Amino acid sequence: MDMKVKTCGICGKEFTCGSPLSCWCSGISLTKGQLAKLRELSSDCVCPDCLAKASRSQFDLVR
Repeated sequence: MDMKVKTCGICGKEFTCGSPLSCWCSGISLTKGQLAKLRELSSDCVCPDCLAKASRSQFDLVR
């Protein structure tokens, strides 16, 4: 797996990404509304903490 270091577009924290097919984020389920809100907040990947908060609809805690 080709791991990349990315910076979260929401909180600015660095994290590793293994591409859409083999990354940790593929195990997180989001509703269409949650995904749409994430796309408003960031144009790229987000860190595990922000994605977990988004999956619980806690967007007020993300920003």
